[in-house]
Amino acid sequence: TQGDNPVVVIIPPQSGQREERYAHSLCGAVDSCTMPGTLGQKHLSSNPESLAEHQSLADHESSSNSEIDALKQEIKTLRKQLHELYELTGHTVSAEK
Repeated sequence: TQGDNPVVVIIPPQSGQREERYAHSLCGAVDSCTMPGTLGQKHLSSNPESLAEHQSLADHESSSNSEIDALKQEIKTLRKQLHELYELTGHTVSAEK
């Protein structure tokens, strides 16, 4: 301990967590809501900035997934067109990777 303050504190368990976790308080008080891997619904609902950031990341992920799906479709179309071109020119199609 440092005076009346403990040097090590137990971090409250998160959903699905089995092991106890600890944090040092050498640099000041420990706020378990701001620690990596502890972003729970309680923290999101009590911090509007974190909720907005979480929503922004979710929107970005959704947008990225849509772009990936569109690129997959474009590749499929290009492969089909390439196959047709090979057939028209009498070339053989090599095995797809």
